[in-house]
Amino acid sequence: MMNRIFLAAACLCAPLVSHAAIATFLSDLSTSMPLLRDPAFADATAKYVESQVAGMHPGDELVFRTFGMPDDPRNLKTLRIKLDDRQNSPALAAGKAGKLIAGLQSLRDAGQGGTQLVGWLQTYGPSLNCRDGDHLYVLTDAIESSPQTDASALLGGKAALPRIKLDLEGCRVTFYGLGALRPGSQVQALRRAWTEWMEPTGAAFTAITP
Repeated sequence: MMNRIFLAAACLCAPLVSHAAIATFLSDLSTSMPLLRDPAFADATAKYVESQVAGMHPGDELVFRTFGMPDDPRNLKTLRIKLDDRQNSPALAAGKAGKLIAGLQSLRDAGQGGTQLVGWLQTYGPSLNCRDGDHLYVLTDAIESSPQTDASALLGGKAALPRIKLDLEGCRVTFYGLGALRPGSQVQALRRAWTEWMEPTGAAFTAITP
């Protein structure tokens, strides 16, 4: 259902623009993510995404992806939209993007049992065009939960994220939802862990806790 929202509107006929911005919106579909279960948080997230898309320009590109467990069939098909000055203008695409993100609540009963963001970054991070300043928005509570990372230990500040070799120099990475609805001590632990993890990648990292 979610994949159909953009299919009718997607148009790849806009003229190419040199160094057009590419914004990837990566949504966390794990069971811990408030986006799937908290209407107020989902609404705030949708409005945030709308505001980011509305500030883009014709010729820029939007990419929508989901993650949780690797190769989980519940992850949605990647959607790409080239902005133009017609049916995919920034203003119109912003409203559609917000509806797409808010609509992820329909998947609340299909939430995935893990949050393997490090693995996703290891696999797909190299495909980001950091030379031209790609912006990766990760809509996530940032509670990594994988065979390498115990979520409870991470939240308690007693575990670090697994290190990988990854070059994101030139890219911007923004987490929206880090530690959402969690106690302040856990938010601080997550922020510290991810800031330390991102530093050697060279990415310009920002974490937003609404």
